[in-house]
Amino acid sequence: MRDRVLQFGIVLSMILQKSAKSLQIRLNELLLSERISKSVSASAFSQARHKFKHTAFIELDRLLVESYYSEKGFKTWRGYRCIGVDGSKTVLPLTKEVETHFGRTVIKNAYGEKHYVWGLWECYYDVLNHVVIKTELNPSWKAEREAALELLDTGGKKDLLIWDRGYASYEFLVKLKENKKDYVIRCPKRVFAEADRIFAQGKEVSQVIEIQAPNYRKKEVVKGRLPEKIRVRLVGVKLSTGELEVLVSSLGDPVIGIRDFKELYFLRWGVEGFFDLVKNRLNLENYTGKSLESVYQDFWSTILISNLETLLTEETENELMERKQGNKYKQKVNKAVSFNAIKNLAFELLDDEEIELEEVLEKLAFLFKMSPTVVRPDRNLPRKRSCRRSEHFLRRIKKAVF
Repeated sequence: MRDRVLQFGIVLSMILQKSAKSLQIRLNELLLSERISKSVSASAFSQARHKFKHTAFIELDRLLVESYYSEKGFKTWRGYRCIGVDGSKTVLPLTKEVETHFGRTVIKNAYGEKHYVWGLWECYYDVLNHVVIKTELNPSWKAEREAALELLDTGGKKDLLIWDRGYASYEFLVKLKENKKDYVIRCPKRVFAEADRIFAQGKEVSQVIEIQAPNYRKKEVVKGRLPEKIRVRLVGVKLSTGELEVLVSSLGDPVIGIRDFKELYFLRWGVEGFFDLVKNRLNLENYTGKSLESVYQDFWSTILISNLETLLTEETENELMERKQGNKYKQKVNKAVSFNAIKNLAFELLDDEEIELEEVLEKLAFLFKMSPTVVRPDRNLPRKRSCRRSEHFLRRIKKAVF
């Protein structure tokens, strides 16, 4: 039987590490560290990963998440898991295979016509515990509401789903009610007449009412045999800027006040922060292969390492948050440090035959406490950068994790 140099564990760990270095340099480093017995070309690795299925990462991630929630002690809000749900575009390699699966988007301007390929990344993210509960990379033509409903957990878990205004629609609320899911959704204007009246008043208010199916949706309501009205709670909250926002929710308990709803909606920003972390810190869009399978490998390995980092840093994170040590602000684990440490020790974490796992975990805990970052509660960062600022960030500020 042939002794394969690039065995399953080696290929899995290499994909999980997803280095910013060239592939051949990383393979040479494996030889120097004696993880492989002889030199391997980049082409040989590409062939080996072609035989590797991304479903291995999906299964490992599923086991990790199930294990995390099987134990008591995870954070909740009044007994609810708070799930921020949102979608984000991710730019994909411009190859025929990837384009055929995900679809293309054409850009026309005065200089001509170009196209690019992107996928719709839909995510259910536990904003209190920083865990990706469910996620999927969809074709670009899929609607966000459709993608979100496909991921909807129909089980009996006590979840509170928090959505942005792109999801607010009568049919969507009915679907959530049918699946017995509690929710808080930001309302845009001109979707529900009842919400528009609160916008017009410009005051903080809370009222439980029945909303009617909009007239322009009557056909969809009849076709889908949906109820013509549903009972919801509308809450007007004022932001720190003085702007009024209206939230629609299934939470009718009067004990939950306007301030609580403001706090709940603010929690939704956790999923936005997660998208930023994965795209900028973990370089999701820097795909290491051009095939459809390699795209899914990079995507799911990134999700796995994100959840793994949450699990491994949780104890250290709690320790840092509980102490100030004379500092003005609380501290938290530096993501650059933690992800770098986990990627460096990926082989040891996935193969405990050569070294005791306890030693690895102790080493990681020590590194996690190095160079913590501070938590600034009122810090607001711009969501969009200008082209000049983006170039400055990418060329002079951004640092690779591994």
